[in-house]
Amino acid sequence: MFKWYWIISLIATYKLISNIIKLVQCDRLQSNYLDFLDVDSDFSPYQDSREVNRLILGAGVPDKKIPVVQPAGFGLVHSVATSVLGQYPSKDERFVRATVIMFEQAIGEYKHRCIETLNPLYWIDFVIWLPKRFFSYLGVSDSNFATKIIHCIFQGLYWLASITFLTYDKEFKLLLVAIIERMKSALLG
Repeated sequence: MFKWYWIISLIATYKLISNIIKLVQCDRLQSNYLDFLDVDSDFSPYQDSREVNRLILGAGVPDKKIPVVQPAGFGLVHSVATSVLGQYPSKDERFVRATVIMFEQAIGEYKHRCIETLNPLYWIDFVIWLPKRFFSYLGVSDSNFATKIIHCIFQGLYWLASITFLTYDKEFKLLLVAIIERMKSALLG
């Protein structure tokens, strides 16, 4: 008989492996960037800029904006807030510190996700709040009253269905078999 713990085990294994891969990639890219900053280095990390953006933003680390003021001529200056990830890789010391901090934050987040995967309390929380996580994955936020009400309704229905399923497990299996048998007989004639 199929057990639910196999699904959770597969999801946990996937999450752990994918976060370990991202952690190693992020660490490698940071090392490449630090090598690039070395005066004698001939390494060029320009081809890695899209991967750096994906990994850092994927870790939930927001892009930082650095104020840059440059002379524009005729006594005028040009002032703009410049994206750190947009300037990657840069040897400008204003961007180097922010870039290294962002790498460290991303590495820390991926380490946290790996450890979180091994924590049974995380998985209990994950199962209990599954609809909330699903809506978050879809990008639906709790920013206004209507979406909060919808989230609460779905969460309540999920809890009710879970408790009902756990209480009447055998009856649900019999009902499901009966429905499948009726569908087979209806389709086959």
